[in-house]
Amino acid sequence: MSKLNYLTIIAIAVVYLLAGGRPAQAAAIKDLAQLRGVRDNQLIGMGLVSGLAGTGDDVKSTPQAGEALSNLLSRFGFQVDPALLKSKNFAAVMVTANMPAYLKQGDRLDVQVSAIGNAKSLEGGMLLMTELRGADTFYGNEDGNAPIYALAQGNISFGSVIGSKVKVATRGGITGGAIIEREIQSTITNERDRLEYNLRDPDFTTASRIAEAINEDFNGNGFGSNARIASALDAGTVEVLVPIESRLTLVDFISRIEQLEVRPDSQAKVVIDQATGTIAMGGNVRIRPVHVSQGNMSFSFGNGLVESGSEAPNNVVVPDASDADMALPLGPVDQYTEDTTAAEVAAGLNKLRLSAEDIVEIFIQIHKVGAMDAELLVI
Repeated sequence: MSKLNYLTIIAIAVVYLLAGGRPAQAAAIKDLAQLRGVRDNQLIGMGLVSGLAGTGDDVKSTPQAGEALSNLLSRFGFQVDPALLKSKNFAAVMVTANMPAYLKQGDRLDVQVSAIGNAKSLEGGMLLMTELRGADTFYGNEDGNAPIYALAQGNISFGSVIGSKVKVATRGGITGGAIIEREIQSTITNERDRLEYNLRDPDFTTASRIAEAINEDFNGNGFGSNARIASALDAGTVEVLVPIESRLTLVDFISRIEQLEVRPDSQAKVVIDQATGTIAMGGNVRIRPVHVSQGNMSFSFGNGLVESGSEAPNNVVVPDASDADMALPLGPVDQYTEDTTAAEVAAGLNKLRLSAEDIVEIFIQIHKVGAMDAELLVI
């Protein structure tokens, strides 16, 4: 390990995903789980962009662009040989959109447009009317008659429209560029006798708590004194039986469930980004007593002491006196007990002005010897 430079700014950030050491706060069920059958759908279509200033496709190397334009012109009564189309003012593109649940006919969607040929830029172009279809375009419609869910058209914009700060000349978007022509029917109807909630972060304890919260809320409130309408099927699924009297008011029934609050449980986890030196961790990550040597420095966490000649109180992290730079009178950094958290360890190491690389390596070694009661993810 290189000598420590006290003028170096510590290049590490400790991010608290949960309040340090405290139980997770309660959250509404709708924030923890999603009702099965309520989902987005991806739409896709192939279209043409016109109005390009010579930056479009070369039909010699992108023949599909010429064929697409020829087919479009034929709908207006013009028969044109694709091979004769020499202009580079148009380009073949793929058009995609995300269609959330419960949107109705006439609602609008944002669309993304990307070149599929050798066009150099789509800037200044207009997307001509493009049919957008769903996954049933590829599955279950061998006859090729997949339904059209939306029609897209409009001037192409760049940047924030496609969720990127970096402008890419061959990729853009149109805000509200598609109009829904066909609705996707929901599977949530008043005739349903049961519902399923899928946890966003599957966990057996959280699933059990959700089921118990639902049962407690409905118990004795017009549903009988021993009503148990909810049960956790597995770590990711909670099934809810819909009482007969609630089937005609299913929206109210679902709303009542989703407003209930539950304290979620979560697996202890530490995420390390080696490229940036960032460590993200939950407040429930515990470090058991362990001794770590990194280069010419030694540390003890928990009830152990470092192997140095300095006299230090129990549970104190001190630098190894063999390092000349570390012989400066830094004093005790922090006191650690068996209840030490990973966040406290990271904060203590930061006070020693260790480099981000050293701190990351120390955490990796602590995990390897089994002293970190958490999952470690290095990216």
